[in-house]
Amino acid sequence: MRLRVVRRGNVPHTHTKEDEAFYVLSGTFEFINGDQKITAGPGDFVYIPKGTRHGFKNLSPEPSRLLVFYTPAGPESFFLAYGEKGGRPAPWPDEKFNELVDILGAHHMVLLPGDHDWEGQEADGT
Repeated sequence: MRLRVVRRGNVPHTHTKEDEAFYVLSGTFEFINGDQKITAGPGDFVYIPKGTRHGFKNLSPEPSRLLVFYTPAGPESFFLAYGEKGGRPAPWPDEKFNELVDILGAHHMVLLPGDHDWEGQEADGT
């Protein structure tokens, strides 16, 4: 039996007014932090200063967990208002991003996708 595992990351972005940090509770994640890619597992802490291009994706085949911190607080209100409720979220289509551009800006977020941010997002396994 072949199992197709699709691993996607969020769109790399910056926060213009907030630092962001992640504490990995379970699973393995890959982070973009400026021009670096970092792999982090349970117990690892990743700090992203404001204005730094960043993103993350789950490398594990199972759902994994992160604690996310913003200093000062505020960007979490975007996810509470516009995020997917329950279960594993589906990737947002371009239409949803286009609808949210002004809203993202109001939350001090700027999307900065690159051509090869998450190369090899799809992997086949058995």
